[in-house]
Amino acid sequence: MSLGPRATRLGGLLLAGAVVAALLPVLARGVIDHVVIYDELLHILAARGLLDTGLPAIAGGMYDRGELYTRLAAVAMAQVGDTPVAARLPALVAGVLLVFLLVLWVGRKVGMLAGVSAGLFLCLVPGTVDVAVFARFYTLHALVMLVMFAAAFEASLPDQTGTVRLGWALLALALLPIGWHLQETTLVAAVAAMAGVLVVLAMRHWASVRLVVRSHPIAVSLMVLGLAGAGLLVVTSGGFWDKLAWAPLWAAGRAGRYHYYLEAFARELPLLWPLLPVAVLIGVGDARTRSIVCFCATALLVSLLIHSVAGSKAMRYIYYVVPMACVVWGVAAAQLLGRAWTGSLQFRGDSARWGHWVVAPALALLTLVLSQEGMRALRLASGRLESAVALGYGAEADWGPAMGSLHRALHGADIVITSNAMKALFYLGRYDYELNVSIVEETDTHQEFGVDPRTGGRAIGSAESVERVLLTRASALVVLEEEKIGKASGVPADAVALIESRCRAQDLGATSGLRVWLCPRPAAAP
Repeated sequence: MSLGPRATRLGGLLLAGAVVAALLPVLARGVIDHVVIYDELLHILAARGLLDTGLPAIAGGMYDRGELYTRLAAVAMAQVGDTPVAARLPALVAGVLLVFLLVLWVGRKVGMLAGVSAGLFLCLVPGTVDVAVFARFYTLHALVMLVMFAAAFEASLPDQTGTVRLGWALLALALLPIGWHLQETTLVAAVAAMAGVLVVLAMRHWASVRLVVRSHPIAVSLMVLGLAGAGLLVVTSGGFWDKLAWAPLWAAGRAGRYHYYLEAFARELPLLWPLLPVAVLIGVGDARTRSIVCFCATALLVSLLIHSVAGSKAMRYIYYVVPMACVVWGVAAAQLLGRAWTGSLQFRGDSARWGHWVVAPALALLTLVLSQEGMRALRLASGRLESAVALGYGAEADWGPAMGSLHRALHGADIVITSNAMKALFYLGRYDYELNVSIVEETDTHQEFGVDPRTGGRAIGSAESVERVLLTRASALVVLEEEKIGKASGVPADAVALIESRCRAQDLGATSGLRVWLCPRPAAAP
């Protein structure tokens, strides 16, 4: 029995998606074994708790945020080994599936060339490798949100039957609780998807929309203002605005930088980001791609606007909407290359054949390869780019080289004071006080000596609290990361000065980004 054209095209698309998705592990293989990060250790240590006790326990606390990822990490660690790399495998697998489904969706809606281009662009985005080798839920959340976006778009198409449209809508709604479990930014994604659907519907019925607006301008204006007011009331009364405006102390400096994401994308994607508006114009210029490009561009724009006014900002928070930008780039690239191959881009004389089939694609490929995005991908694929340079969080303090010195010092200490509780638990197996101003805000009391519910340890953030601890009848090991010293959101300078005056600095014998002191037990009062 022979396969029909539709099945053949799907088979080719599945193969193309698998090939493009396989590029991500190639790019990630040289950097997946990077230094562990604080947020990763929340899942790694909680996964150990799951394997040991059945609960996501860390020391004397509990960490249940994004528990789905913690459970996936626990499965990977049980099967592969108790290592950070094993805990990162669910993120990498989710990233591979994200690329694969993006190729499949765009390929089915627009064409194989557009799908492959979108998948390649997603692999080229530096943030993709960053989150794919990060033991956290960002790629998993982006995967769920891609399916939600795609389902919302499919539900808006006019050629669907009522039953099929209802099925797509229900799928989009069903994914929202899963997304919310992983990230509260799912609410932003839902608003962005709704905005995209409204724009697509308005475009499709533009003549009717214009007629209604022209016939009843006052009523339409009042309705729009009423809906905006109702939305604002819901946001403020439900406490969503407070959550949106809040930023942890370590990110407080970005709260008022409304252009943060524009600068960050321009820095990471110096070729692709400035071309995004051009790509939108190319995509909407073709009636066959207008709907999907408008949907994705609207979802991207709305998400960017909301996240830009939000207090807490980081590139990984908005990664879930990056695939929407890749759709726009992919569609535009496919249209330009398609025009070159079909002769719409004119080459004269005998050069026409070579121009259509060789010159134009070669120039496009050369441009991409010579770009910062392309050069970075080539260096990653060849293993010539170290994680400290390749990853946005690569310059992390590495406790590994100092483990011998730290364990020797630990034998003579009754208590451990550290600026990074997660690494202290991971490398030393214990800590008593986390000296970090940001963590004080996250304790049960939000005050000095409050308990961090994730670990059960106490947090301090002032010189006075440090002195109080050092005056107890106990010797102390103090381990501080240099990157946190002297920062208002980390370890205050006066606290470090007090430690230096009371304790003996330890020579680690290695460059690890750490400063360590041993503080003797204070003499008893006469």
